[in-house]
Amino acid sequence: MKNYQRRIIGILTLCGSSVGIVSSLTQLIEVNGVIGTVVFGLVLAIYSWGAWLGLNLLENKPNFQQLIEFWWLQVPIFWSPLLGYFLTSGFHLSVYFDFSAIKLIWNFNLGSLFKFTLLQSGHSWQLGVNIFALGVVWFLDKQVTSTKAVNVVASE
Repeated sequence: MKNYQRRIIGILTLCGSSVGIVSSLTQLIEVNGVIGTVVFGLVLAIYSWGAWLGLNLLENKPNFQQLIEFWWLQVPIFWSPLLGYFLTSGFHLSVYFDFSAIKLIWNFNLGSLFKFTLLQSGHSWQLGVNIFALGVVWFLDKQVTSTKAVNVVASE
């Protein structure tokens, strides 16, 4: 991985997670009920993990497997009357299909965002992906496989 690539992903991961921590703390203070407290506590833990991973990446001590797992959490987007989930850290470029309106929706944002719903009858059925997060996962996975290939060649 080139230094500029490591820095870009590291900054997005660290800064995006830091914004997510502040946002989650604000929402955690305002939430009522056990389920909401548990959900935002978990999100706070995820963003804290992301900040730690971003810092390690910036210090050139990456844990690629955990970085891939962190960014995978940002790939799915789904909404229904039963359950909804959307998590981003740093940036997102998302596309999702709204089944009730039969339309494709694009969305992008610089920053972090977490949305969660449970048993909200007014929500329509939507399914999508965060294309940017999927691209980061692909890029990080490519780094892991190329590092393994270099290590195998070096050991021969």
